[in-house]
Amino acid sequence: MQILFSLNYHTFFYRLCLPITIIFLSVGLVLAASQLFEQPLTKSHQGILDLSQWNTDKQPKAQLNGEWAFVWDELISTNEATLEKIKNARHFIDLPSTWNQMNYEGYALPGQGKATLLLAVTPPNNAQNFVIKVPVLTNQFQLYINGKLKVKTDNFGSSFAPLSNNERIQYISFSRDGYDYNKPIIFMFHLINHRHRDGGMWEALSITSQEHKNVLTSSPIILESSISFLLCTISILMLIRAVREHQVSFLYLAIFTALMAIRAGTVNERLFFTFLGIHQWQTQQTIEYLTIYATVPFFALYL
Repeated sequence: MQILFSLNYHTFFYRLCLPITIIFLSVGLVLAASQLFEQPLTKSHQGILDLSQWNTDKQPKAQLNGEWAFVWDELISTNEATLEKIKNARHFIDLPSTWNQMNYEGYALPGQGKATLLLAVTPPNNAQNFVIKVPVLTNQFQLYINGKLKVKTDNFGSSFAPLSNNERIQYISFSRDGYDYNKPIIFMFHLINHRHRDGGMWEALSITSQEHKNVLTSSPIILESSISFLLCTISILMLIRAVREHQVSFLYLAIFTALMAIRAGTVNERLFFTFLGIHQWQTQQTIEYLTIYATVPFFALYL
């Protein structure tokens, strides 16, 4: 029996090609912007990052990506956080990433636990004062720079600690003044994970000179605001079309695109949460997952 069917190209274009084009354009913008603004200068190797040739005027931002010395199930003291400790380290973790299933002393690590991460950074010669951007971390943490505690989670170490510091991006300033210029700067993170399935840091740490702080603060906000604004504009145009043509399918597409706009504001800079004053980690996670799952039925209804 021969089955014959005809393809309505008009319906095919507006029902399938249009939303797919919107998705790929949005993803393309994010990826292009990521390549433009987040391209790493260099990566650390075995816990050492050489930024001595970094010209902060030509390339204002660098990332602390690459191999960090890794000590599992131990929060080492500041006296132990030395260059020698890093050079003698047996294990390294390639950040940004998680330690889940990482091979450590012959067994796979669980998601929950504690660890120390160490990195020695040789800073550039054309800058004295720096700013490091600490992204939103779901793990409890303490950050030491050359033995000095710069920031930590409230009630660090408690299984029931309210992680108020974790739920917002933080900008930590520090200076080379008072330190030996012939020695690298030692960064040490203490991480404890009690409540999340993944342990570690899966977002990049960024650093810049104090003179270029806006590269860490304003530029990413402008970028993500532009993406959300673009998606909101597309959503409004689809809504107008739905009203004018009395087609409920375009209403579903408008809702789908609006959810994508909200989703764009809940990652990285988390502008959506900042604007609404939402600081609780559980609430943030709930909204993030809801915006993902809610897009599926509206996309299906549109088709």
